[in-house]
Amino acid sequence: MKSLVLSVVALAVATSAVGPADAATFRTNVAAHHRALSTAGWAATASQGLSLVNATDLGAVSASMPMHITVGLAGNRATADAIVKAIYTPGSSMYQKFMTPAQFTAAVAPSQSAANAVASYLTSAGFTKVSIAPDRLIISAYGTAGTVSSAFNTQIHAYNQFGKSIFANVGPALVPSVLSGTVLSVLGLDNIPKQTAHVKSPASEVAHALRRLVHGRVTRDVSPCLTGTSVPVCALNTYFPTDLDLAYDDQNTPKATNTSIAIFTEGDMTPVLSDLYQAWKADGHPVDPVNIIKVDGGSTDTSGTDEWDIDTQSSTATAGDVKSVTLFDTTSLDDDALTDDFATFANDDSIPVANLSVGGCEALSYATGEMQTDDLIFAQTAAQGQGVFVSSGDGGSQCSILINAGAPVGGPLQVEYPGSSPYVTSVGGTSLLTNTATGTYFGEIAWVNGGGGISYFENASPWQYSNIELAETGKRLVPDIAMDADPNVSGMNTVVSGAYAGYGGTSLASPLSMGVYARLESRHGNKLGIAAASLYAAYNNATADSQGILPSLPSQSALLTEPYGGFNDILTGSDTGYQATPGYDLTTGIGSLDINNLFIEYGS
Repeated sequence: MKSLVLSVVALAVATSAVGPADAATFRTNVAAHHRALSTAGWAATASQGLSLVNATDLGAVSASMPMHITVGLAGNRATADAIVKAIYTPGSSMYQKFMTPAQFTAAVAPSQSAANAVASYLTSAGFTKVSIAPDRLIISAYGTAGTVSSAFNTQIHAYNQFGKSIFANVGPALVPSVLSGTVLSVLGLDNIPKQTAHVKSPASEVAHALRRLVHGRVTRDVSPCLTGTSVPVCALNTYFPTDLDLAYDDQNTPKATNTSIAIFTEGDMTPVLSDLYQAWKADGHPVDPVNIIKVDGGSTDTSGTDEWDIDTQSSTATAGDVKSVTLFDTTSLDDDALTDDFATFANDDSIPVANLSVGGCEALSYATGEMQTDDLIFAQTAAQGQGVFVSSGDGGSQCSILINAGAPVGGPLQVEYPGSSPYVTSVGGTSLLTNTATGTYFGEIAWVNGGGGISYFENASPWQYSNIELAETGKRLVPDIAMDADPNVSGMNTVVSGAYAGYGGTSLASPLSMGVYARLESRHGNKLGIAAASLYAAYNNATADSQGILPSLPSQSALLTEPYGGFNDILTGSDTGYQATPGYDLTTGIGSLDINNLFIEYGS
């Protein structure tokens, strides 16, 4: 079975004539992995050796180079899957009986003695600050490249790739055979970029859509819009967050005042908070309490300020007014740092909804072992009733990291992780059109760059299996839902470094969705759990039959969308690989969210 899985990885990322050879930035070193299986005294982990493509190998890094690693421990994935399925299956004795971190740990995690054995090995190998997470699914440690190489029988090489200096493990990560079956992965062995890039609107499109600020408040000036139908339609526009609320049918719908939200971030949040408070003042938004939890000590990096500006401003504006905002702020977007961030959120277990506008090539996440470890953590959040929203990516049906690295559009199909995890709500993108006279919803089409597709590695979630149409593949389908993302048609005016600019991407769509769902959570006592589970159920109830399959084109198929309960089913548009269709599709999922009608659909 393992060799079959490795062959799938090779098909996804290897440099062959029929695969994404020229587009890929890496390939798994399958031969080295197989050699490792027979290395005396050592046992394999899920973290494979990487061989970078279009890169200059500069040799081994300095043995003294500081490194942080996160060791993933092998919990019982089958038990975790069964628990989550039971908690979200109506009629089950465990239905909606969310677990505590301690209960999940007892049921799924390795024993304390097994975790202690790994920690002791790391300490004896020369690592410092060795720390076992409360859920016993990860262990954090600090050392040097020399320490890492010796402890895991691998080599860390430096590379120059696409003009950037990076490092990666040439050989797979091994552990002493006595730890076989206990160590699942070793993360932090590379720093290959994994962030889903946000997209900035052209300045010319921002200029004609901005409105005047008078005494710190936004006043309505008419923005020029294109009129291409018998109904005046607003396009080539950038919206303020309050405009997006109006477009998505906020009819004085109750706000998220009883719900706290979380956002996964990286770097120095000082400029982000300054921009957030400025945006709140301009929009007349109440000042919500903001907390920052620094994970692994945080960092001074500000390169992602505009990304976190999008997340904080769009989510809080759409939620209306939240109980609090907590930024789980880590040191980088490398797999070890992100995993520590997710684990901190899960073990904190005080916040029902969170957003992550980050993603990377699914095959790389599998090859490094990140997917296998993070899935256990996301299963924990789902079991605890926490809903994590993740952007599906901005590369269409391809990995946006590869697109940004110069891969040709129209190359091999690949979804992004963590958006492909079965235990998150994956959010794709649309191009939003509004009525010029009123600013209300006219329709949406699939955004050409919105991420979507079929996972190579992840099985369908229980709530996708509840839909016959989706269960046919048996694999995780991405995305679940979609919201406004198109920076050239319908971006969002965002305060960045003290000035408004237009931004888009699924980095906008995902926090918008979280803000809407936070309202529902607040109305329902924060007891809904992962969003995708209840959203699929609500959609199935609202569509023509209980399975969510549309028997024919809707009567209003000449329009762009068809309403079904609290959803706008998007009928047209495509990304680089898939077409929007009636019912579920691999570019917009089950559609976008209608705030007012969702409240009606969910009931009181």
